[in-house]
Amino acid sequence: MLAGCGRLIKTGAPIPILAVSCKLDSVIGSIGSGPGQFFDPNGIAVDPRKNGDFLYVADSGNQRIQYLNNSGDYIKQLGRFGVSPGEFNNPVCLAVEFGHYLFVVDRDNHRVQQFDVRGVYIRGYPDEAKSQISLRFPRGVAINSLGELCIADTWNDRIVRFDRLGNLLDAWGGFGKGRGFMNRPTAVAVDGEDNLYVADSLNHRVQKFNYRGDFLMEFGGQGSGTGFFQEPLGLAVDDRGLVVVSDTGNARVQIFDTGGRFLASISDLGPQAGKLSRPSGVTAAGDRLYVVDSGNHRIVRLILTLTRTSGSP
Repeated sequence: MLAGCGRLIKTGAPIPILAVSCKLDSVIGSIGSGPGQFFDPNGIAVDPRKNGDFLYVADSGNQRIQYLNNSGDYIKQLGRFGVSPGEFNNPVCLAVEFGHYLFVVDRDNHRVQQFDVRGVYIRGYPDEAKSQISLRFPRGVAINSLGELCIADTWNDRIVRFDRLGNLLDAWGGFGKGRGFMNRPTAVAVDGEDNLYVADSLNHRVQKFNYRGDFLMEFGGQGSGTGFFQEPLGLAVDDRGLVVVSDTGNARVQIFDTGGRFLASISDLGPQAGKLSRPSGVTAAGDRLYVVDSGNHRIVRLILTLTRTSGSP
């Protein structure tokens, strides 16, 4: 299961990866406002099930969350435009915790809303009764192994962390270019050791922190070459040790290991599926990678194959 739009069970250190190859599996959706159609989608979360993945899509332009099955068939939707609980103003990112709770980053309402997976509202973050902190146009959310929410508080250039009851735990970052500082962080993801990865968008890099928020490393930098970024917007870490980055300004998705070593790039899906346009949210389950192809108003599913060190699976 993905960490970053889901919760990852610790499985120990992954075996080093030598290379990643991918192939297009399916394309889901088209432009529109009807069931199973999208307008400027941005976020996606997946709940792996025995009979196929269950998908949640932040259909931002239509101000709703759509529930889809593994084939992309519409099941139901959640929300509408507004400011009340259960309503949205530009929902952009999703996280699912163990198939029980759904978290929605309600960007232009400056909050994260929590629902059960049926769509019943539970609470909002931040809770004014429990903390004095406020969010400004947040864009990313991830759940760690303790069930804590790590939120990319984008316009405040920081990461904010709450416990599962809505209590503020800590916040770190601040505007800047140095280690640990940020310029419009847009996405967060958690690995099996509860390390936090941050898409530091306008610094065109990914930063990695430990559970306490201590800086560990960074990779990237502005550019269009291999391993460089132009305003990355999406981020995921899977249980196989892959760090997937939506390199939005370069219209591609790049894949790295947890040490920041480049493994693969995805942009051209072939003559029938065409090229990615403004890729944003990414999520993964098993060997399947889902990419929100925002500019094409659709979801792309890819199958990833890993080559590991000799004798490894």
